[in-house]
Amino acid sequence: MKRYLISNLHAFALALLCVVSLNPFYVWGNYQLYYSLAFFLLITTGFIFYKKLLFFPWQPVFLAIFFVFLSTYFYLLGASMAGMVAFALSACYVYAIPEIDRVKGFIYFRNLIAIIMVPGIFIWLAHLLLGDTTLFQIGQISDDFNPSQLKVALGENYIKFPFAVALDYMLITPGYRFCGPFDEPGLTGTIAALLLAADKYNIKSPYNAVLLIAGIISLSLAFYFLAALYLIAISLRRVKAFIISILLVTVLGLVFSQIDFFSTAVLARISFDGGSLVGDNRVGGSLANAVAIWQSSNARELIFGLDSFVHDGSSSWKQIPVQSGLLGIFLIITIIAMLHLRFSRQINHTSAVFLLVFIASIYQRPDVVKPAFIVILAGGLALSRVNTMRTACLSQMRIFNGSLKRYEGF
Repeated sequence: MKRYLISNLHAFALALLCVVSLNPFYVWGNYQLYYSLAFFLLITTGFIFYKKLLFFPWQPVFLAIFFVFLSTYFYLLGASMAGMVAFALSACYVYAIPEIDRVKGFIYFRNLIAIIMVPGIFIWLAHLLLGDTTLFQIGQISDDFNPSQLKVALGENYIKFPFAVALDYMLITPGYRFCGPFDEPGLTGTIAALLLAADKYNIKSPYNAVLLIAGIISLSLAFYFLAALYLIAISLRRVKAFIISILLVTVLGLVFSQIDFFSTAVLARISFDGGSLVGDNRVGGSLANAVAIWQSSNARELIFGLDSFVHDGSSSWKQIPVQSGLLGIFLIITIIAMLHLRFSRQINHTSAVFLLVFIASIYQRPDVVKPAFIVILAGGLALSRVNTMRTACLSQMRIFNGSLKRYEGF
């Protein structure tokens, strides 16, 4: 029983670290403190649970290489020394622990994200149905705690609700884009899409159902693109399923087009102007100029990135070459390849589709080697093997508890 409790506490600690790494509004202003506490809890429970980490003979060599690659990548992207080491150590820990514990951590992480989304979803629905976005407001995030000082300079403020935030200018209309506890709808949509893809869009799970709702009302192009990509790609092996998926995506688009706020926030952004997607707001003017400068720069900056790039709030894969150069591109490819080799050396159709969706998310999330994304990658690759890891995880829990009943939600 004691080992069972420590096992669950360890999984919760890993899930908590993943949530904190995504920088929800609860930790704004004290991110380093909360991340350090979550990591300390994880290491403490891990030491008690494992007694010592059991490495296979050559794993320390791979861990050392993995740590160097991760540290270098975070350093090139502008992380502080403390942040660089913290993220790299966290990722190495996830890399080292047994697969069953990574999967259990993923399940707890998925569940925790879904749970903290629920209050915000009910508040969003209340605003939509009652037409009053001032309901349940509990204050404004101070400028000192605002995660983007660029938003502060532009006069954009975050309004707090129980377990959720929203930018003040979005609250003009009741059908605003849902942020949940995160700083922008795009992150909410991306996380929801990746967690759903990792669990093969198993909507029978109430947690996945919540994530699906959160993704839909985030009105994030990333969510809709990644969801459509998964649905179409997973059906490629069967012609009938592929045709049905195409028709389903088309019909849903036509149905949602009749909803005003959806049509304005999503469909109106799926058009091209001057050769670029209208809804692609991931690249600001500063980053666009930096890309052009980098492409024509000297050999040193081509390899290591620009020295003088000033972050303008963009969130795009183009930050990788601009901030870390060709070396950064090599590192991110190598890191993901090493993670894949560690998590799953075999590729089937399901895992290939999940990898496609995961890699596609890098388009607007260059920080996909943070602990949250690594745990999603580990869970998705394991669960793609026809539920073998889900069964193994449940079997392991049965040893601790003697019953599967309480885990039916998994």
